Amino acid sequence: SPLVRAAAAEALGDRLTLEAVEALVGATRDEYRLVRVRAAAALAPVPPQSLREEWRASVRGATAEFLDILQARPDDAHSHFNLGNFHVNRGDAGEAIKSFETATRLRPDLVPPLANLGQVYAVSGRPREAEEALRQALALEPANAALLFNLGLFLGEQGRLTEAAEAHRAALDADPEMAQAAYNLGVILAEGKPREGLRWCRRAAELRPGEPDYAYTVGFYEDRAGENDAATKTLEALLDRHPSYADAYLLLGSIYERQGKTEAARALYARALEAADLDRRQEYQVASRLQALGGAAAD
Repeated sequence: SPLVRAAAAEALGDRLTLEAVEALVGATRDEYRLVRVRAAAALAPVPPQSLREEWRASVRGATAEFLDILQARPDDAHSHFNLGNFHVNRGDAGEAIKSFETATRLRPDLVPPLANLGQVYAVSGRPREAEEALRQALALEPANAALLFNLGLFLGEQGRLTEAAEAHRAALDADPEMAQAAYNLGVILAEGKPREGLRWCRRAAELRPGEPDYAYTVGFYEDRAGENDAATKTLEALLDRHPSYADAYLLLGSIYERQGKTEAARALYARALEAADLDRRQEYQVASRLQALGGAAAD
């Protein structure tokens, strides 16, 4: 069914491996336009010059069809919104802004164009307009967790940490299961309110137990708070689940050393050199600590 092929093309856009790109290029030659334009939309993030020469003509043709559809109704805000998303995927912030601004002008009551406009303004170095767009969107949907989270990210990047924390709290009020907001709030609070910051980092790790960065951050702040036993348990559990997580070896090893567990530290560093995905700096640090503890000499 062309409907199935179109849905498959859209789904492949979420993971543009070489195999996926090749399949999507084939879909741009499909006999049904629906399939061709879905494939063209999915291929938007792929620079045309990176495609094989023999692929470019069909991709160019399908892309032209897709743009014709989006531009067929210049009075339709949703078309301009979708066109803006296409330009975002193409990396063309200027054209994306034009499309989102047009969508907002046609339908000032629509949240998605305002939300995306705020994000594109932010990455384009236009912070005043970014905040204005995000707050306009929030005026329409004050309890929108994603909008509140994005506002928190924006304010944090601007160094306005108190306001960023307030936005992340509001996001968590709207969606208590939003792990990213809990994590960001925890990191923001960790300096001035370490106990509360640690509590929110733990909440994020509970919500996303498979996210190693969250577990590592919990261990880091537990160690900083003097909760060495808790930090040890957190980091040991993290390395059991993610044995290649390099930074956890260094932090856990330093805790072992401070606790006088020299043999445990040596064994951990040796394990890191075998199992962890270390960059050159980390490899040197681990090997140096191992050598200092009487283990194998660093290369």
